[in-house]
Amino acid sequence: RNELILQTLELNYALLSKRFGKELPGIKKALGELKYEDIASRLVNNLSIELSYNGDAFELLPEEIIIKEQPIEGKSAASEHGITVAISTELTEELIQEGIVRDMIRHIQNMRKEANFNVEDRIKVTTNARGIIDTALTSFKDYFCNEILAVELTGDEITGEYTKEVIVRGETVSFGISRISL
Repeated sequence: RNELILQTLELNYALLSKRFGKELPGIKKALGELKYEDIASRLVNNLSIELSYNGDAFELLPEEIIIKEQPIEGKSAASEHGITVAISTELTEELIQEGIVRDMIRHIQNMRKEANFNVEDRIKVTTNARGIIDTALTSFKDYFCNEILAVELTGDEITGEYTKEVIVRGETVSFGISRISL
């Protein structure tokens, strides 16, 4: 759990200001000196917390302390009833490439509609993709072709029944699509 989220404790000022008023800064300091782990189980089990500051003892109820949880960098996390679930939010090169391919699939599907192709038509695709866009297409070629019902994908001259230039990651890429009779 500690590898996924940073847990801190804060006072619930809305509740405590009525009870403790001017003593709140001291109570806050006393709470700040405690480790989360030392009092977490008491809070989870709905037990009060005893603090001392300048020789005075204070008893805080569980609802008077707020548990703040912040995911560590590169993660998104949620906790409830002592269980924490986290996912990585870091983009790997593979995820970036997959996103590029999904964007190109969307463009080709739109082209199919614009060209009035039938949903079941198998197609041939030509493209002039370069750089990371070409790398992504090469890495995810089977996925790309399956999604758009392409039986052929080439980097030839842009030809086809319908051609179009689209923007993918700020780059202009040309596509040509043609129906193939099986």
